Amino acid sequence: MGGPKRYLPLALWHPTPFPTPGPYGWKGIGDTWEAKAIGLDAAPANQFWGLAPSWWYDWGYRVRDAAAQSATSPAGTLAILEAGLKDIGYVPMIFCPQDAASTAPSPQQAADLARRYPGRVWLLFNEPDNSDQCGASIKIKYSWFPPNPVTANPQDWKPLGKYLGEQYALYYNTIKAADPAAKVFAFNPVQLPLPTLSGLYWPGGVSLWNAFLEELTNQGQSLDGVAIHAYPSNASTYHTGCQWFYYLEPGCVQEALVSAYKFFQGTDATPSQNPYAALTRNKPIWITEIGTLAALNAPVQGQPLTWARVRDGFEAPMLNWFKQSSIPGGNCAYINGVSWFSTYCKDPNHSPPWWDYTASNLLDHLSFPTQRRLTDVGAAWRDASCPTCQCPGPGCP
Repeated sequence: MGGPKRYLPLALWHPTPFPTPGPYGWKGIGDTWEAKAIGLDAAPANQFWGLAPSWWYDWGYRVRDAAAQSATSPAGTLAILEAGLKDIGYVPMIFCPQDAASTAPSPQQAADLARRYPGRVWLLFNEPDNSDQCGASIKIKYSWFPPNPVTANPQDWKPLGKYLGEQYALYYNTIKAADPAAKVFAFNPVQLPLPTLSGLYWPGGVSLWNAFLEELTNQGQSLDGVAIHAYPSNASTYHTGCQWFYYLEPGCVQEALVSAYKFFQGTDATPSQNPYAALTRNKPIWITEIGTLAALNAPVQGQPLTWARVRDGFEAPMLNWFKQSSIPGGNCAYINGVSWFSTYCKDPNHSPPWWDYTASNLLDHLSFPTQRRLTDVGAAWRDASCPTCQCPGPGCP
């Protein structure tokens, strides 16, 4: 990061804090580095293509982008976060602990940003149980990372859960010391804890979360909120009764979300499989990724997967479900933030070539740059409204 930094004496320098955002609304979007790389991204500068999100994030991270190689350095990562934080709807993410990923901000660097941009929700981390995301860095450094999530014994995830608890505590305490109004959510894993379901594709969610929560309990730590992912035909939700490679299965995702919700509330059974429910009960739950992880026009049940099919077969049923369940008095009332994945996701540099999730695009990459159009999925997300879905939640009256 260059030479040592020199600061003016505090008595001579009084930074003006950035305005504190108001209550976070319910509807978010995830703006990917792939979109940024080709100029397709939705951002404040282009009014988010009219998507009108209440909040947005970009993972605070960018890789394999020839136009932004500086982002692979700590300074580049901090620059991405600071650029986003200048918009009051931006939700910063620490993609991975700096202990494992040298390009990630340290707790103190995150705290410095929190001090200048107060009142934000901070997301820690991104899929630390996935060896293609944050888990890649953790797996390189620590031998206890399960080599195969599908065949791993659920107990094999305990070391990772403990580690994430330790790292969460470091970031939490430092950020909150700098900005007591900040909220720190954890930890965006692939695996949901699904205590009431069987036949899970990755069966370690309960063990992973319990080890994380046990570490927080042992340290006397607080947890401000829960951040999770939920995809059809994916390790996050797949269980007995779901269909593999069927990307239009909202019922499967809804069953998984209800099971996970019961885990966090401690109402899954008596006794609950979550002995630390005091930490998670009645806490905000944000789904920071939901969508369809498939390529545009991929064959699904003998028909090409178009944006209209994704809208009608998955997005619209999920939106209707949220409007019934994620409201005060609903059966999943504390799910009060949902972010669609994503603006655009197709990595031209990734091998194998299945890293193509364009069926879920909010933005129409086929007509770009001649036109800036929303896909059928994007138009439905733009029009989605649920005035009470964000409450109870951070900043609610």
